[in-house]
Amino acid sequence: MQLRYGALGYCCYKLYHSSSYPYSFRNRMPMIKIAEMYYILAENYISLDQNTTALQMLDVVRKNRGVGNDFPVTANAENELMKEYYREFLCEGQLFYYMKHKKVEHSLYSLFDVNYKNLIYPYPDEEINYGRKQEL
Repeated sequence: MQLRYGALGYCCYKLYHSSSYPYSFRNRMPMIKIAEMYYILAENYISLDQNTTALQMLDVVRKNRGVGNDFPVTANAENELMKEYYREFLCEGQLFYYMKHKKVEHSLYSLFDVNYKNLIYPYPDEEINYGRKQEL
């Protein structure tokens, strides 16, 4: 990943598309990555208490990233999944929603403190005044 220091501080150029790309591929971003689908599968297997199968899903992504060693059978799949989210979705935003979904209270690498109550936006004043009724 490339980080460059500019006038506004460090900027992530992970998703930067240069002019050397063919025109039809510039400024495109996939809606969901294959790695993200494997992470969703791993999360599903964790919820079904199938730790070994969840680790196998994470191993598929790691092997395609060039990490040759598999997880040991005794590894905690939920902790390893969180680490994979940190690695895969840097500067993309999915980590925020995963932490909100899992109600994580603290950051894995102490990069920032997370309080679940701070991850939920407050209701607008108008919505509170009118009984928090939402129109469809």
